[in-house]
Order: sequence, then C-alpha cells, then structure tokens
Amino acid sequence: MTQEKQNLILLMQYKQILEELEHVYKTAFDRLTTLSLGERKVAKIAQLLLLSRESAISPLEKEAEKLRKDENPVQS
Repeated sequence: MTQEKQNLILLMQYKQILEELEHVYKTAFDRLTTLSLGERKVAKIAQLLLLSRESAISPLEKEAEKLRKDENPVQS
C-alpha cells in the first residue's frame, strides 16, 4: 500500500473518531441540562467535560492536520 493511500485511510479514521467523540460530548452536555442538580455541580461537571473534550480531540486534530499538510504541501 502506498504512503498516500495509508495517509488517506488515517485521515478518514481521524475524521470518523472525531465525529464520534463530538457526538459523545454533545450527548453528555445535553444530558447535563436534564439533571436536577445545583448550578455549581452542573458547572463543575461541564468544566470537567470541556477539559476532557479538549484533551481527547486536540491531539487527533493536530495529527490530522499534519497529514493534510503532508498531502498538500504549499507550493512556492
């Protein structure tokens, strides 16, 4: 398998994983609105979810961007 094809497969996987993670986090945030907890507790959970989301998604986005740059180098 060529490097180009491997990179394309990786990009597709990154995209799929990112979409799945976004869905998981959206579902979790939506569920927060249904909880009968005080504002502080919901805010604490929301803050933790945001931190978790950032930690889970950012590395994948960075790797996907590296692959995109490798596939489409800037021509001068």
